[in-house]
Amino acid sequence: MILGITTDMWTSDKTNGSYVTVTSHYLDGEWQVCSAILATRDAEEKHTAVYIRKLVCAILEENNLNIKNVIYVTDNAANMKAAFRQEVWLGCSGHNLNLVLSHALQAPKEGSPGCPPEVQDLITACKDLVTLAKKTRLNSKLETTLKQCVSTRWNSVLFTLQSVQRNLADLKSVASDPGANRNLMRPAS
Repeated sequence: MILGITTDMWTSDKTNGSYVTVTSHYLDGEWQVCSAILATRDAEEKHTAVYIRKLVCAILEENNLNIKNVIYVTDNAANMKAAFRQEVWLGCSGHNLNLVLSHALQAPKEGSPGCPPEVQDLITACKDLVTLAKKTRLNSKLETTLKQCVSTRWNSVLFTLQSVQRNLADLKSVASDPGANRNLMRPAS
C-alpha cells in the first residue's frame, strides 16, 4: 500500500510552544480516500531537517507504518523539503495556492501590477469591520457570524467578503440603532 503523509509544524500564539502534526492518507477497500491524524507532538528542538525527519519517522514507526512506501506532502519550507529529500516529496497544493493568492492580493510593487487599490481597500474595510464586530460582540446579534481572514487559509478572504455581504442589511440596521458604535458603518478614509 502506498501511503500519503502530510505534516506541518507551527507555534502556538497562546503558549509559544512548537508542535508537529502527522496525518496519514490512504485508499480503503472501497477506493475511498481516508485520513487519520497519527499524532500531534511537542517539537521541542530546533526545527532542522534531521529533527523533523526523526520526529515524523518515529511517529510512523509507532503506528507500525512502513516508511519506505510513503509520499510526503508538506509546505515549501526549506527544512521540510530537506527532511524528505531522499523520499518522494510533494509541495502542498493548498499551501501553494495560498502563497499565490497572498502575493496577488498585495499592493503593487515597482514593475508588477499587484492588486488594485480599490480591492485592497475593500478587503481592509471588511477585515476592520469583522474585528470591530468581534470586539463589540456584534456577531452574536447577526443571523450568521462574520468571518475573519486567516493568513494560512487561501479562501478566507473570500469567506470574509461573503460574510460581510450576507450580513450587510443587519449591519446597517444595527449601525442605525441609537447608541450603536459609530465606527460600525463609517466610510473608509
